[in-house]
Amino acid sequence: MGQIRIMEAHTVVAGSGAAGFNAADRLRQYGVEDVVLVTENINAGTSRNTGSDKQTYYKLSLAGGQGDSVRRLAEVLFEGGCVDGDHALCEAALSCQGFFKLVELGVPFPHNRYGEFVGYKTDHDPNDRGTSVGPYTSRYMTEALEGAVREKKIPIYDNFQVIRILTKDNKVYGILCLDKHLGGYVVVKCTNLVYATGGPAGIYRDSVYPQSQLGASGIAFEAGGLGKNLTEWQYGLASLKPRWNVSGSYMQVLPRFVSTDPEGGDEREFLMEFYGTREEMMDKIFLKGYQWPFDARKVSGGSSMIDLLVYRETCVRGRRVWLDYRQNPGGRTVDFKALSRETKEYLERAGACQDTPYERLCQLNGPAAAFYLEHGVDLSKDLLEVAVCAQHNNGGLSVNEWWQTNVEGFFAVGEAAGTHGIYRPGGSALNAGQVGSTRAARFIAAHKDTLRTWNEETEKEIMDKARQWIAMGEKAWVRQRVTEKAGTACQDRQMVESAEGHCREAKQDRQMVGSPEEDYGKACQDRQPAGSTEEGYREANVEESERSPGSLWKKAAGQMSRYGAMLRSLKGMEQMRLEIERELKELMGEGREAGRGAPKGYEEREGNRSDMSPEENPGRTDRLSMFYRYLDMRICQKVYLDAMIDYVNHGGKSRGSAVYLEEPGTCGQIQIPELAVFSLDGPDGRAHEGEVQEISYVAGDCKTEAVWRRVRPLDEILENQAFEVVWKSYREGDIYR
Repeated sequence: MGQIRIMEAHTVVAGSGAAGFNAADRLRQYGVEDVVLVTENINAGTSRNTGSDKQTYYKLSLAGGQGDSVRRLAEVLFEGGCVDGDHALCEAALSCQGFFKLVELGVPFPHNRYGEFVGYKTDHDPNDRGTSVGPYTSRYMTEALEGAVREKKIPIYDNFQVIRILTKDNKVYGILCLDKHLGGYVVVKCTNLVYATGGPAGIYRDSVYPQSQLGASGIAFEAGGLGKNLTEWQYGLASLKPRWNVSGSYMQVLPRFVSTDPEGGDEREFLMEFYGTREEMMDKIFLKGYQWPFDARKVSGGSSMIDLLVYRETCVRGRRVWLDYRQNPGGRTVDFKALSRETKEYLERAGACQDTPYERLCQLNGPAAAFYLEHGVDLSKDLLEVAVCAQHNNGGLSVNEWWQTNVEGFFAVGEAAGTHGIYRPGGSALNAGQVGSTRAARFIAAHKDTLRTWNEETEKEIMDKARQWIAMGEKAWVRQRVTEKAGTACQDRQMVESAEGHCREAKQDRQMVGSPEEDYGKACQDRQPAGSTEEGYREANVEESERSPGSLWKKAAGQMSRYGAMLRSLKGMEQMRLEIERELKELMGEGREAGRGAPKGYEEREGNRSDMSPEENPGRTDRLSMFYRYLDMRICQKVYLDAMIDYVNHGGKSRGSAVYLEEPGTCGQIQIPELAVFSLDGPDGRAHEGEVQEISYVAGDCKTEAVWRRVRPLDEILENQAFEVVWKSYREGDIYR
């Protein structure tokens, strides 16, 4: 079976996005010399490969006469619902520190001739706190922070896939990695792990995350980390090729929405079926730019009805949906005077009253139009295919005010951390990533003399855990080799083939997870309406198998997109989680059985490379990589589904970006023909905003346990303490205790 290489570091940062690089840079800045960064692919992930028409960075207002303060900003963040006050206050207090560091590193945030960093309003915020450097704000951030890390000569280990977090007595002791370059396995012993692996994008098929972003939250749950607010996601309209949010300017220029059959024929302007007048429809399209993502409160009389109508076309009627920037809605000239005051005045002030949506887009936001041209789509000539996709997870791993999880030494930052709630201001995720990584680095540096010790007992227990995990993957690989030689199509081969294809697609960042864009309409064809019965669930499985025999990854991600995304079916989710439980119990049982014999075949050698090189075992490392990816994905799906089901059992109803489907017959329900019946969680969708759900995964039983607690209130945090009191606490290090 080969050898396990052993490495050691005081602190390991896992992930190479903006939060991960900032964590590594801050750690060294604050005096932690022995820090390393590991990443599966340094050029992959959300920070470097995503954006929007005007990707927003959210911070304290730094221009004009409009009053702002840390407390005011914290209140806005806290009002998102299900948000802990300490997180809101930290993200407000450190927003300027993080922002100005990026400015000093060369990120070109715009300022006026007097040095004021001007801003604009973003969703869920009354002040002009948003700023941007264009479609690629997070890419600029990542590149600048990477430069800072390289300048400090912090070691970076690329092609290291973290496949297990090694813990004992609820403390982190290290990580087990698959070396995708040299082959073989590496244990990195450490006292602290800063987890910056991003959101669990791989659990969904319909996703606007870059193809290279998969996440690694499953193994964090397996290691004992609590999940928090896992029910809270953002879903919205996005193009399929390339994957990109069609928010802001893309909607405000009033494109034409059309649907076609799977082959691209039978074109229809389907929104006209719902709206009474063309002008009402165009006003809602305009608002969709402001009101992205989907919001259950904005269905009745609001712009989020558009998301549901698009979903109905694609996933119920089996059609494809496109944005047309060549023609106006209805194919006629737009009478801007007939539009709402808000729509008319905005477009007139921007000088964007040209004849076609494309001309208006070039006037309003030229870089937004240029982006698609750079990616092979000429909006002046081509239709742009869109769908409702997963975009951001507001929940994640539960952390304290220093971004440490319930596992000692295990910190989660960026989208891996669950510091947001039901709603959040646009752009606040970028700020949260910088703040959380700074807070984690500060705490680790304050306790840098604390070291995790490995005695003989610890060594045996931790290394046995590593061998067990390795044995599980090795057994799957051996079984696959036997299957191939026998020429049979067993499930293990199906999984690996699906995963290999997924891996190839991920490197290209060009299409839906497991579902090529050109086949998206076909993939949705003949589906039952979301929320269908158990019989419908079984039918979906049969259809998925018939469309792509053996594609377990596609099947799993497709089921999650159908039953546990924007529209959530309780029966479908319950059936899906039972299937996952059976699968995980089988895999974990095999791992324990195989692991008992593993030590004889494994040696630990200080610094040695494995004798299982990719050259000697063609395709072996890739297949092992995707086995562990698939395992992580299924654990993650299990925990997220259980969180959603527990939310319903707790009395929760539709809120935020999620619709929980109901049987008709209750007063006050919202009904969309052919699609959904649902109720808001209270009159304003915020009945449970003062509670937080936390959920743990019991690895041995493949079960979960959920608890509910009150949010940590913002108004209970002491305000305006005397300077001398704070100074003393700071000098003596009490703030880190």
